[in-house]
Amino acid sequence: MVVVVGGCGVGTSTSKASPVEPGGSSTSPTGESAVVAEGSSMRLAATLSGDTEVPGPGDENGSGEAVVVLEPGRSEVCYDIRVDGVAEATAAHVHAASAGVSGDVVLGLDPPDDGSVAGCATADGMLLQQVANDPGAFYLNVHNEDHPDGALRGQLGVATEP
Repeated sequence: MVVVVGGCGVGTSTSKASPVEPGGSSTSPTGESAVVAEGSSMRLAATLSGDTEVPGPGDENGSGEAVVVLEPGRSEVCYDIRVDGVAEATAAHVHAASAGVSGDVVLGLDPPDDGSVAGCATADGMLLQQVANDPGAFYLNVHNEDHPDGALRGQLGVATEP
């Protein structure tokens, strides 16, 4: 069962700097199961592309990467999203769905409107634990005016490099 935090724009962004930077890679699209111990964090990554957007088409010229750090015990998620080759982003979200399937928004993030964004948001700790337990069942996507259903998408997976 997925706990839906709400619709677009869910989560309260904070002004503190994000402790994450893209550059790591992620595991298989199905993700890996892991339980985040109390007080610890889990680092996830996603490679963003338009050809994985559902329903498509996404932006075939765009690409990007995202790193997401979950801290369920603190009810906090921090993220760093970087995109290239797409029109100005208007929204970014984490959705609940496996690859090839469109899913409901479970967490709203600030969009990378100038090509990148880093920040932190509060979120339900149970939701963050669900994402940590099965990251491949969630994806991150970025929207813009040209692609209101989604310009870029990437399944979350456990980051293999810091």
